[in-house]
Amino acid sequence: MVRARIGCAAMVVAPLIGCVDVASDGSWGEEQRSFVPASHGRLSERVAATELAVFVPLGVDRNRIAIAARDQLTIGEGARLLLGNTQLQPVVASMGRARIGQGAQLGSLYGEGSLTEIADGAQLRGYLEGCGAFQIGAARIDVGVLHRPNCELDEYRWASTFPTPNAGNRTSRALDSRPLDLAPGGYDAVELEPFSVLRLRTGTYYLNALVVQPNAILELDNTLGPIKVWVRDQLQLSNGTVDYSLQPSIFFGYAGTRPPLVSAELRGTFVAPAAALELPNTERPHSGAFFAASVTLADGAVVEHRALSSTPINQGPKSVCADCAEAARAMNLECCRRSNRVRSASASNQSLAAVACATDSVEPIACLAEQRGRLSRRAEQDRSEFAGCLAAVSIAYGECQLREGYRPETCAKLPYDAYEPLLCGD
Repeated sequence: MVRARIGCAAMVVAPLIGCVDVASDGSWGEEQRSFVPASHGRLSERVAATELAVFVPLGVDRNRIAIAARDQLTIGEGARLLLGNTQLQPVVASMGRARIGQGAQLGSLYGEGSLTEIADGAQLRGYLEGCGAFQIGAARIDVGVLHRPNCELDEYRWASTFPTPNAGNRTSRALDSRPLDLAPGGYDAVELEPFSVLRLRTGTYYLNALVVQPNAILELDNTLGPIKVWVRDQLQLSNGTVDYSLQPSIFFGYAGTRPPLVSAELRGTFVAPAAALELPNTERPHSGAFFAASVTLADGAVVEHRALSSTPINQGPKSVCADCAEAARAMNLECCRRSNRVRSASASNQSLAAVACATDSVEPIACLAEQRGRLSRRAEQDRSEFAGCLAAVSIAYGECQLREGYRPETCAKLPYDAYEPLLCGD
């Protein structure tokens, strides 16, 4: 029997599994959604090595969920959840025990486990809802509290087949002259040595292990569409990732049972239903959505909720880079024209000063030295202004990319970067 639910408008009905994402959606891959009865017996470990399953409160659009934990949820003291690319308050959900620390700031909270504890000074900008027991201190809940007698959940499943055989191991090394470009496909272990760079691009990757060492850089060229990274056994992220497009189109699926080692900010949608996920307090916020067996958000850590999206941006990167480069070259030429005018005026001033000192001054040598010093200081100021003009061009080039949905340095990393700073006189 198919159970109707909120949020199925963009889905089609299928026998036995309830709602299935329309194939053209593309944002979460091969995803199946099904209803879970009130009994929590089905929440025990039941995920095969290549199948991922997560649970969310019934009727809650998964694109509103920022953090969901199957077993235990811990939000540290002073941790914060920021509104990202959705119009509604993001949701935090626990199907097990949940503890919200003192001074934490969240959107809405679903407590579907045995106990949800909210410490003094915590704030929910939305509501608290669930079927378990609530223990609420001197906390602020802006919308209200709704307690339900029954616990009913939705289950989302993703099946992934890791290719056998695969392309073997890959390692990016610090001494490599350029980033290691890895084509989509299946690999055994992929490792990034310290100070090395590895680049993934639009497509799907199947890795038995992914290890990003400290100070290594994992670049994600998602300018042409989503990147999906499936990791089976081992995941270590000791440095942050760099996604080229601001469109939230990065998906990590981790089937391992060992907790992933995370010591930098995570960017993207992260699904690890068989492992415990710890999000540390990092310099920059974590950005995306996070689903795991248990989730711990460290004291003071910040998460910006950005729901995974497959909606294409307005222009492709080649067109954007060409347009932004044309505008930057025009600014660059204006800097050169201004500099040339200044140099021409300076040469004329030197000649006039020499004539004036020779004819009008009682001490022409001292007069000339004074004039040359003044003109030298003016020339130094002109050179500084010219450098500032070129710096403004570089900033404008980056801002142009940013307005089109790309990070400011994206065009410089792509093969069709169309802008090179002009030397005056070119």
